[in-house]
Amino acid sequence: MTDAQGRYRFPRTRLEPGQYALRIRATGYDLARPTSAVVTAGQSASADLALEKTADLAAQLTNAEWIMSFPGTDQQKLTVHGCAHCHTLERVVRSRYDAEKWLAVVQRMSQYTTQSFPLKIQKQFGGQRQGMGPQTAEGQAQSTANRRRLADYLATVNLSSGPKWSYELKTFPRPKGEFADSTLRLDTKTGEFIEYPMPRFTDGRRTWVDDRTTPVAFWVGANHSASVVKVEALDTPASPVSDSR
Repeated sequence: MTDAQGRYRFPRTRLEPGQYALRIRATGYDLARPTSAVVTAGQSASADLALEKTADLAAQLTNAEWIMSFPGTDQQKLTVHGCAHCHTLERVVRSRYDAEKWLAVVQRMSQYTTQSFPLKIQKQFGGQRQGMGPQTAEGQAQSTANRRRLADYLATVNLSSGPKWSYELKTFPRPKGEFADSTLRLDTKTGEFIEYPMPRFTDGRRTWVDDRTTPVAFWVGANHSASVVKVEALDTPASPVSDSR
């Protein structure tokens, strides 16, 4: 993470001597050229990064930014939230399915568990989600109508009508302060807050705290990529957070 002046740092205890390639994550920008830094034992190293406007903003949008960009009512946007349980919305918006093809896709997806992901699809036992039980005729008719509405809406936000999206792609302002891409953990013994930079593509369904390490580490489930991410603290405790708002 960078500060308001664009300065960044890596924990000195986390890097072994060697040469490191540097990458950035700044919505709307790409690295202008490949950049690396050489770390020498006992010495600090620095590297200035030149950025340029990205040519593919869509590849950088989060699910929340896609939903913010979508046209339609809040109720229509709400129906799309379930799609992000198993995969990113980029899969949806880059498709070229029309409403009829979407209807078949939505029907198929409704048979998968919410713990599915693209690399491992898990069908629901008996073709329906746990706890739902058999549907009445009225319930089946309502489900069919809901799937139809979702299919119709998805065909308005993807590329079924042309090579470009018909709406503006919107991004959130650069996060800072308490809204930065990190989390804080209070050390109750010292009163200090320890900062943990968070990976972007982590849905955070499961978190395990490993208190055998110093500072404490987190293990976070990343459902979309079928991976487990270890989140380690920055080497310097953050300043105590004021109670005032």
